Amino acid sequence: MTVRGQARGDVSCCEAKAELDRVCSDYRFRGSNRSRSILRYLAERCLEGHTDGVKAYAIAIDVLGRPENFDPSVDPIVRIEMSRLRSALLHYYDAFGDETCVSIALPKGGHYVAEFTRTGQTLAANDSSLLEMPREGRAPDTKWSEEPIEQLTFFVRRQRQVAGVAAVMVALVCAAVVGGFVSEPVMTVKPTVVVTMASPDPRVWGEATQTRDMLLVALTRFQTLDVSIVQPTPSLSEALRPGLGNTYKIDLKFYVDGGNHSVWWQIINARTRSLVSSGLEAIDSSGATTVTSRVGLVSLLSRKLASPRGIISALEVTESPEDASGNACVLKAENDLNDARLNDLPAAVACLDRTLATNPANADAIAALSRVEMAQAGGHPSRDVTHHALGLARRAEELAPLSDRAQMALMTVQFYSGRTDSAIIAGRKALTLNPDNVDAAAKLGLILFVSGYWDAGVALARDAGRSVGMIPRDASLVLALDAYRRKDWSSASLLSEQIIQGGLTAAMLRAASLGELKSPQAADSLADLRSISPDFEARFDDIMSARRYDEMLAVAIASGLRKAGANL
Repeated sequence: MTVRGQARGDVSCCEAKAELDRVCSDYRFRGSNRSRSILRYLAERCLEGHTDGVKAYAIAIDVLGRPENFDPSVDPIVRIEMSRLRSALLHYYDAFGDETCVSIALPKGGHYVAEFTRTGQTLAANDSSLLEMPREGRAPDTKWSEEPIEQLTFFVRRQRQVAGVAAVMVALVCAAVVGGFVSEPVMTVKPTVVVTMASPDPRVWGEATQTRDMLLVALTRFQTLDVSIVQPTPSLSEALRPGLGNTYKIDLKFYVDGGNHSVWWQIINARTRSLVSSGLEAIDSSGATTVTSRVGLVSLLSRKLASPRGIISALEVTESPEDASGNACVLKAENDLNDARLNDLPAAVACLDRTLATNPANADAIAALSRVEMAQAGGHPSRDVTHHALGLARRAEELAPLSDRAQMALMTVQFYSGRTDSAIIAGRKALTLNPDNVDAAAKLGLILFVSGYWDAGVALARDAGRSVGMIPRDASLVLALDAYRRKDWSSASLLSEQIIQGGLTAAMLRAASLGELKSPQAADSLADLRSISPDFEARFDDIMSARRYDEMLAVAIASGLRKAGANL
């Protein structure tokens, strides 16, 4: 692909991109960050084939972050910025244009367009003007020698040969660069979200703005996405390199109806401009202060949009290639952990290792790997495994002191290595950093409950199950264990059966509940339990010890299993 130059020759896409990057990274180019963003936007639109130019409205919306009701006839910001950018480019090329053979220009006109022009030429490109001067133009007494012409002709041919070799080398380098980009494994990055809030009622615009500001704070607490005030424009290298993240536009509308506060929302994929999802979140504000209602509404929205099991993270996991590393790898590993898919953990380790080989300072991947290593140990981590996993968790905390993911890793390692108090401290810190992290709340709730802090564990489990598409597995397990502890055998049986990927603990709880009920189904449930763990009866005490279950709770479960027919 080539970009047509205004003056001489064609400028290749690779050359144009190189010049764009060179100018934008050159400290001598006196353009502001905003000017550089506009220049990249216009240049990359040109490189993508949009040679008809860009309207002022598009620049205002896509680059300058203006609202969709922007009117260029009223707000001259685009004309002002374009004038500054043209001036900066002219001064730059006047001073340093001899350092490059390609220049960028922004011609005036109704639409804004970037033009790449070849400025540096070899003698070969101008040989006709030098060698084909008509003899009629010579002075009558001029004595012409053919030797200089022959020498000059040889020089021109030599220059043509050099230029041809150089062109071939440039083409090979461009092909190698593009081929290298395409052949690399996909390295996914966190998606970017751009949030806008409006209200059809002017009387609540102030409250809508405050709700938006609180939501932005809540979203930034999650480690699953990046929040931007303007829609980012990817560079050409990012478009070629398979590490480009998705961008989503979140549109919100705020409503107040009597005692209810609600927010309508929609998520749009900025690249495809397709509607991803939409919904309405509402909260009953009766008897509550405005601030309390706003906090509750923001919590509902942030969990729905940004949690690891929220809408955007689910899209990132399902739409990423199987061999993708980076952000998608971290999300998949966390899903495997939260749903106890132990058979998928070896693949998660390999994926996280690839991610860290590319970026050893990826705190999210380090924290996830720490948790995966502890889960693979099955509740009986060796000293070496514990030491390595603890080192990973502390490294993640060092790299990202405000990361709730790092604190979750510390909580996991501390708990399964027998340091329950330290685990609880780390879990509470995770929730302090991000009160809306439902997975941290569910995990801490389970640790508190099995350690004998019944009410605190149940409260966290109930909060974790609020307004999320699916209740976290650990939260469901806490509610089932609490029903069993309260001798509500029917509820315990039902809740344990509803746990997806419940594993050994849920199977034991279901069999014990049916045993207490003296149900005819107890024998079948016990058979299912034995199929999961044929030797669980001989290992029951070890299993309870590895899971750090409170002694009273372990004794109660053992009693129900014996009534179901287990030999403990």
